[in-house]
Amino acid sequence: MAKSFAYTSQLGGLAEKVTANQIERRRRDEFHGEPTGQIFYSSHTPGNRKQVKHVMKGGKSYFSYINNDGSGGGVGGESLNHQLFKEALISVEHACLHLIFNSSTRARRQENVSVTITHAESEKKLVTKCGRDRFVDVYLRFETESNIGLKWEQELYLEVCSTHAVDAEKQTDLRALSVPVVEVEIPDIFVYKCSDENTTDEREAAHKAFIKKVLEGDTGFLRCRVLSDPSSKPYLEKLVVLQQTTISELRLKNTELQGKCAEVSSRLEATESAFEVAETKGDSVLEKLGRLTEAHSVTSRQLALVKNEFVQVEIRNGELQGEIENLTDALSKKIDEQKNTQGVLNKLKITFAALSTKKQDYLIQIRWLWMGMIASWIVASVSTGLLVSGVKISSLFKGLLGS
Repeated sequence: MAKSFAYTSQLGGLAEKVTANQIERRRRDEFHGEPTGQIFYSSHTPGNRKQVKHVMKGGKSYFSYINNDGSGGGVGGESLNHQLFKEALISVEHACLHLIFNSSTRARRQENVSVTITHAESEKKLVTKCGRDRFVDVYLRFETESNIGLKWEQELYLEVCSTHAVDAEKQTDLRALSVPVVEVEIPDIFVYKCSDENTTDEREAAHKAFIKKVLEGDTGFLRCRVLSDPSSKPYLEKLVVLQQTTISELRLKNTELQGKCAEVSSRLEATESAFEVAETKGDSVLEKLGRLTEAHSVTSRQLALVKNEFVQVEIRNGELQGEIENLTDALSKKIDEQKNTQGVLNKLKITFAALSTKKQDYLIQIRWLWMGMIASWIVASVSTGLLVSGVKISSLFKGLLGS
């Protein structure tokens, strides 16, 4: 089975990792294409690695497992996708850890913790209590403002889950060491799409840079399932101090509550005494209540009579309103008749005034007619030769006009 990377030692970490492309360039540049003579080891966990050889064939290079007969073969080992994700995590300088804590209920506790990574290494070795070596994919030391920093003493072990989760035996061994351990599943967005046969150093570098950029971005986060959640001594001491403070506060509140309880008890005793006094006065109160009830009944009957009288008054008031309306209608008719009579009188006045004016006109016309007749008579007298002696014309006219 072809692999694109290997290690130069059985127990080495990332610093001793080499790629098939790197060895190919070295063979061409330094050994004219011949093998370098180095011994390479597979991508298994440290201590379990197998020897592999570098192969250049068909324009490609890779590492192949070695059988006893010297032919290629062997299976297993760490996948390229798994290895690149580990290397990307080691390069991250700050990130947001989305911690998911185990819980017996469905509502699991979750917490987002922003961390600044101060140190990182891969294949961190831990020795279990039974003396067995355990290697964890990534080890981090970090700084944070969260209490988780104090709780975990600012360190964290990460197991990268590519195809298989951490088995129960390894989880038990790590928990027994009281070290904080989380399992990180590789998201689909971070899966490396190139196979071992088609990968290049440039593609791998670009992929790791992409993972680093996303995790260090404002919206990036690393989803971590907590496998081991120990508490450091300073953290426990802090909890003890907080609990002692809480206990002191509770004791103080208890003292205050006891005082309030005593006060309430005294008030209750006073209330009981007042209640006994009230019971003794209960009979007189009931008697007064009976008298008040009887008085209320009398008042109610009187009120009913008043209501009946009020109804009668209302009826009579309605009748009076009807009569007033009839009188108002009759008065309106009389007013209309007076208005009509006044109109007729006004017309008669106007007619009388017109007749008076015409009378004056007739009198003036009659005078003019008389004057015309007199003038005609005088003219006739002169023409017939009548002589009127001793009579002045002016006197004649005056007498006529005076008449």
